[in-house]
Parts: sequence; C-alpha cells; structure tokens
Amino acid sequence: YDADWLSPRQQNDWNGLVKWTWNINPRHKINFNANRQLAVSQGFRLAGEGYPRPFIDNLDNALVFTNENILTQLYYRQVLDETSWFEVTVGRNFNRQHSNVNGNDDFTTYEPIDYPDTDPSGQASGSADRWHDHFSESYTAKAAYSFMGLNNNNFKTGFDLSFTEMQLI
Repeated sequence: YDADWLSPRQQNDWNGLVKWTWNINPRHKINFNANRQLAVSQGFRLAGEGYPRPFIDNLDNALVFTNENILTQLYYRQVLDETSWFEVTVGRNFNRQHSNVNGNDDFTTYEPIDYPDTDPSGQASGSADRWHDHFSESYTAKAAYSFMGLNNNNFKTGFDLSFTEMQLI
C-alpha cells in the first residue's frame, strides 16, 4: 500500500465492520455485513515468519508483510408459514499476504545476504532474500428450505455452491 498513514509503526492492525439488518416485516429479513482487516508489519506475529536474522543496517532491509482479509455477505430469509421458511446467502471472501523489502517488488534487485565470519554479533549485511504474493478469493451461494414436521422435527434441504481462485507466488 502506498498510503504511509496505514503503517506508521512496525506493527499496524486495522479492522472495520459494517453490518446492516432490515426486518422488512415479521416474515422478511435482509442482512448485509462487510468486514475488512489489514495488517502491515515485520511479521513478528506470523507463524513461521518473523524477523529471521539481525541486519547490520536496520529494519529497512527486512521483509514487510501485508495481510488483508475482506469478507462480504448478503443474507435473506423469508418465513412462508408457521412451520416453513427459506434462506439465501451470497458472499465473497478475499485473503492476501504479500511480502517484500521496504516496498520493493522487484526482487531481482535485492542485495545478497552476507554473513561476515569475523563479526561476533552475527549480524548480516544485504537484504532479506525472498518475496512472495499469495491470495485466495472465494465466492459462495447457499440456499436452504426448512420446515417443522411431526413432533417438532426440523427438516432441511438446500445447496451450497462455492468457487475459489488461488495464487501462490
């Protein structure tokens, strides 16, 4: 992200939630919600990542991780009578993790890591040696019909359709 205000610190976590519900009448209900989470950090809290080695210069040579999750969902329910109803839900879920050195996406320009044998601190010069970009985007549609049978038994039928696209670079 080019906006500097999103990452004023080493660990930056942003969350937003919007939820809207409209009970049109006792038989009809519409609900919309959207949730977005964004984290820009050095990866200290990421499993298997984190600050891999001490660099001589500073954190400008270490990886910067951007993690983003966006969930959007629309739900509709209609009560048909006292014993039956149906529900429809459509949604989108997007997840992305991107890492680079100080905003540089041209990983061919990264400086090779050099571990000096004579430096007792064990600090390396150069820059982090990897770059990656991962995302998954899923679209879902669900519908269900439910009814109450004899002796208050609940019966339900429906479908669940999902499409997912992934990228691992």
